[in-house]
Amino acid sequence: MKNVFLFIFITSLLLSCEKTDYSLTQIKGKQIEINDSIKTNETFESILKPYREHIEGQLSEVLAHNKRNMKRTDGPFNSSIGNMMADATMELANPIFKQRTQNTIDIVLLNFGGIRATMAEGNVTRKTAFEIMPFENEVVVLELSPKRIQEMLDYLASENSAHPISGMEIQLDRNNNLKSVEIQGTPLDTTKTFL
Repeated sequence: MKNVFLFIFITSLLLSCEKTDYSLTQIKGKQIEINDSIKTNETFESILKPYREHIEGQLSEVLAHNKRNMKRTDGPFNSSIGNMMADATMELANPIFKQRTQNTIDIVLLNFGGIRATMAEGNVTRKTAFEIMPFENEVVVLELSPKRIQEMLDYLASENSAHPISGMEIQLDRNNNLKSVEIQGTPLDTTKTFL
């Protein structure tokens, strides 16, 4: 009798260890619309309310007044918002850089794609700034050799987009070849490094 139990036990153990292939046969999903029908959780709302009011108060602070609409696509090689952002970066970063290094920044070049929104005519608030550049942004200062400056100029001439620039003026001929370059109002010195 013990052998029969042992045989049944071992057989059932071996059969239960049989490998089974499982495969996905169906996916079900349900879209839940977020609208006014969802009830507010009053506990969460009471905790979040002071933070929301504080942030909304700060973001609605008026910083300036814009006289016209500005967007990154209002010119083929220059844009109103791009020029403003590059000039603002130069103006705000240069004093800090000079204090730390006793040097000044010659050129600011920003990425065309970094500007994410237009700036409408009217009041400019902190919220406007977050809409224009919504990501963690930082200024990186590089020292560029004449060879690297030339590579940058060649790239900008071939790119056909309005990368925001401050401190440098580039003139192209009709075929998008470099005609002249000035940095800080002086013709490009091909023996000098720039910041």
